[in-house]
Amino acid sequence: MIAGIPALWLAAILAQGKVLDRIVATVDNQVITLQDVLEEVRLAALLDGLSPEFTPESKRKAAERMVENLLLSRDMELTQFPLPSDEEVTEFIAQIQKARGLDEQGWKAELERYELAPGRVRELLRRKLGVLRYIEFRFRPQVQSGFTGASQASATALAGSDARPSAHPERLVEMARQTAESALVAKQVDELVDAWLKEAKQRARIRWREAALQ
Repeated sequence: MIAGIPALWLAAILAQGKVLDRIVATVDNQVITLQDVLEEVRLAALLDGLSPEFTPESKRKAAERMVENLLLSRDMELTQFPLPSDEEVTEFIAQIQKARGLDEQGWKAELERYELAPGRVRELLRRKLGVLRYIEFRFRPQVQSGFTGASQASATALAGSDARPSAHPERLVEMARQTAESALVAKQVDELVDAWLKEAKQRARIRWREAALQ
């Protein structure tokens, strides 16, 4: 064995053909390389319409997202939760293009600007969409969506703040209730996901090579 390299790391490197000085982290026997992290930074910037920043902090955040997505993807595979179809991925990309105000040519130009291959972006977005759907499937049913009296009172107050004579109070109350409930459910789902990820990280064998992020 190469001196100083743990057997688990060596096996992962040889199995996947990765170069040691490019490894950012390992999650059990799966490797995340610096190239993977830079790709994640560029993709996140593309989705937000921002210029990618390759600072140690931004690379670390991207790597942490990748670890979390990897853990969720593993759980997703265990339940045999299906990945989105080609048609669903195409629709997802169309929604992103619309949000960014891009037509097909504009989208292709952006991919070139961010140095991302179209086919690779489709697969990355397929995985991200799959994880998002799995989170809804896995955690939303656990959320209690009932409203407390205080929440209902807040919705009523919000509806009552519209003084227009033509407003329909009952409709405004329902709209306010649905908006508040949606925000509350999303917050509770996020909390459940965070708690699950904390436990999953404790169970997994995660190793970081901070020097690769500098």
